[in-house]
Amino acid sequence: MANEAAEDSASILPILTGQKKMLPKHPMVVNHDIGGSFAIRNNHWKLVLAERPLTYGLEKDRKETTDVAADHPEVVSRMKATLEQYKAQGWPHP
Repeated sequence: MANEAAEDSASILPILTGQKKMLPKHPMVVNHDIGGSFAIRNNHWKLVLAERPLTYGLEKDRKETTDVAADHPEVVSRMKATLEQYKAQGWPHP
């Protein structure tokens, strides 16, 4: 079964339990839905790649109600660049 695991998979349990603040191998966590749409998280930021990128500051907006991409273009740029770097390395796989 281990050979079938995604190469970019990692348990986030240590983060959820407060034992660690970030994953050791990948500083940003990538998620995707069944349709292959991607989102990437870093600390309290979340970038959702949609027709227009959506960015949420999860520290103050845990329900993801307010897109703050226009207020934080540097965050959008950095997170998009990281996701593109990850894709160029061959992962994540939708």
